[in-house]
Amino acid sequence: MPAAEDAKLDEPGIAITDFMLAVECTILAILLARSLSASSHKATPWFISMFAFTSLATFTGGILHGFFDSPTKALHLLFWDITLLAVGAVSVSIFNLAAQLLSVARQNRKKLFLATIITAVAYAAYVLTGYRNFLTAILFYLPSTMLLLVGIVKCYRRKKTNEALFGIVGMILTYIAAAVQQIEAFYVEPYILNHNSAYHILQGIAFYFLFRFAASLSSDA
Repeated sequence: MPAAEDAKLDEPGIAITDFMLAVECTILAILLARSLSASSHKATPWFISMFAFTSLATFTGGILHGFFDSPTKALHLLFWDITLLAVGAVSVSIFNLAAQLLSVARQNRKKLFLATIITAVAYAAYVLTGYRNFLTAILFYLPSTMLLLVGIVKCYRRKKTNEALFGIVGMILTYIAAAVQQIEAFYVEPYILNHNSAYHILQGIAFYFLFRFAASLSSDA
């Protein structure tokens, strides 16, 4: 591991792919935000929120892996906490956009929103009291992604559009990416191309497909 005063990135492959994801998600969020109109689907703002918080998580993750990867570095814990909490916000966004895709009754959507906020607060407390493994974050947002997949499949069954199919592919890639990351299934060079950077690359492709789906939604979807 480089010394603190060394200008080199601690883990260049992970940091660079994190920053690439942050740029991608920022662009996708801006494009969706610029397309908002009266005919936009009610899930669209939640897609924007999902991409925005993912951008935050990957940006701080890039800083962490690039400059403060060692737990002995002063800002390591700060950037790791921000990253994990941002992932929690992503999960809240996904739960609520899935509820819109599934046409959950308004009263029940309010209950779901409240439930996700309470759960997110509990997750944040869990993280901040010392349980900072990334697996914790994955387990937290896994149920939301499953609900989102169900919502996208529903959209595909209704209209059978290519964009809805893109959304399904995006979700499948998301699961593959998480599996690669957790079981360390891809390992070429420890500091350049490993399971973490492979996870980022696959997730970046998945986000493009999900964006294609989100951009195709209208109020009658």
